[in-house]
Amino acid sequence: PRATAPENRVDLSALRELANLSAHSALARHARRLMVSRMNSKLLVAGVAFASSVGLYWMSRVLTWKVTYYAAMASLLIGVYWGMHYLLLTGRLIIKSGHVAWNPATGPQAATAERESPEMPGPFSEPVSMNAQDAAADAPTS
Repeated sequence: PRATAPENRVDLSALRELANLSAHSALARHARRLMVSRMNSKLLVAGVAFASSVGLYWMSRVLTWKVTYYAAMASLLIGVYWGMHYLLLTGRLIIKSGHVAWNPATGPQAATAERESPEMPGPFSEPVSMNAQDAAADAPTS
């Protein structure tokens, strides 16, 4: 009797699921890194806008120019706009990370349940599908 090929003894669906989980993990890691980069840039723009708003407002009081006062107010609006975008991205990142469970009906709630990871076969786990002949060949002999 001829032995079956090793690839017939391995459940390819488990390997496919492992590959899909790995791809999803890489995509999620990339998306998180991109979101953090966007958050930092929005915070930088908001900080510069607020700082220039303070400086322009001070200049409008010292020099009594109306144009610097209006520029300070415009800069303040820009800082508020980008600051709100920063806060929205930060909230989205916190919700996606699983620290806060968001329900539109009840609002934010602390996430208490542990995230369950699917059971993945390890390199030394038993093959999932085997026929009777392979099971008899793999059985320990005494």
